[in-house]
Amino acid sequence: MLFDLEPLRTRVSSHPNGPYSFALALTRPGVQVSIVVGLGFLLRFILATSPAVDVDEAGAYAPTAISYLSGNWLTNYVQPTFVKLLFTASIVMFGEHGRIVWLFPWLSYSIGALRLVSVVLGSATCLVVYCLVKEATGRHIVAIIPCILLAFDPISIAESSYGILDPGMTFLCMASILFFYRYMKGGKAVNFYASAVAFGLSVASKYYAFIGIFVLIGILLSKRKLRAEWKSMAVFLWIAVIVFFAVQPPLWSSPLVNLSRSWVTNNYHLRGGHPVKVPGNPFLIPITQWHGKPGTYVGSNPLASKPDLYADPSQAVQSPWWYMVYILAMYNTPFQMLVYPLGICRIMRSILRRRMTDLIVMAALSVSIPAIFFALMIVRLPQYTILLSTSSVVLGAIAFVDLKKNYQKFLLVLLGVLHVGWTLCVLSASGGHFTGWGFYLTPLTPMIANLFNLLWRLGFSLR
Repeated sequence: MLFDLEPLRTRVSSHPNGPYSFALALTRPGVQVSIVVGLGFLLRFILATSPAVDVDEAGAYAPTAISYLSGNWLTNYVQPTFVKLLFTASIVMFGEHGRIVWLFPWLSYSIGALRLVSVVLGSATCLVVYCLVKEATGRHIVAIIPCILLAFDPISIAESSYGILDPGMTFLCMASILFFYRYMKGGKAVNFYASAVAFGLSVASKYYAFIGIFVLIGILLSKRKLRAEWKSMAVFLWIAVIVFFAVQPPLWSSPLVNLSRSWVTNNYHLRGGHPVKVPGNPFLIPITQWHGKPGTYVGSNPLASKPDLYADPSQAVQSPWWYMVYILAMYNTPFQMLVYPLGICRIMRSILRRRMTDLIVMAALSVSIPAIFFALMIVRLPQYTILLSTSSVVLGAIAFVDLKKNYQKFLLVLLGVLHVGWTLCVLSASGGHFTGWGFYLTPLTPMIANLFNLLWRLGFSLR
């Protein structure tokens, strides 16, 4: 060529106001991840402004967090304390007693401040999942898939847009797995201690997070280092126990007595279970009710996809073990329903062929362990699936990792259309039907509810 335009393009694109600068910035992995996490935060923040208040927010967590301001630590210690301490700190900053701004003034009891904690930690979990898959594969394009899936995951959005303990517990549990994997991969002590601290904080947020230890042990077994690392794991547990007690003021006086009381009360609550409505379709309720009466805090919904707690005790039975499948089917997008079975099939094929990669091991452990515990539990609520739905996004990376570039591009387009588009459409259509419990109205709600009702009638309600 007579004139070489490439130097000119380089100078123009490198100029801060050049026409190519924005496009070039979008190709950078850090920018892409920031955009995805930012959009996930924005969605959760918008939904957190909903005036519909959940009974746990107004009846348990907000009063408990406010009572901490006066030093009353023994209020409602059925569950551990750490996330409730974060709620208290947020109330001091952004609640009705806030020093900076009164967040969401139409929400009483400083509930907006509680929701802000869930929004921030729920969004940050997207970044943790990205880092975990990036560490396991070394590929940005594979790691950003689960990041997008989680940012626009209906269960994650629903549960991390109101003030409950589970988003914080999930963030800390996944962070513990991330740091532990980094320690096993690189051997840096800082990652070991960070993992132990995060694990202690996660259990100090909700006892359910203890199942994360089985994921860590599974990682050790996959690396065949359990015998060599048993002393390190003893130190790990000691650090976690110290952190667990250090962040729980209710346990500082008579630690074992108060801990046993908390555990017994929590165990009684779990063993009590939650009923579902019968007769009729137990998965559809014409109006949200609390034990047969209109809910005090939860607004009415034409189609409620979460019947637990709203059943009349005289017409109720315990939810079956496969209720988890119903919840995931109700809340997942068509893309998740398409790609998750593919990921599971690839995991099974890899196990049978003994071609285990770090990503396969991570996905198999982080998905199966919460699923097993959910099936064994009596209380089966959507918020108990947030850890499972969070770890399940890794299945997207499993389904994606071995595809050729042409298929990868096609899958990315499919991800944008079916997953992101579906979530945004459901959010825009839900309107006043959205509460802390999640999405009550989707195009699939009646069909899925009737399908599971058919299974119920055919006798699949047995445990």
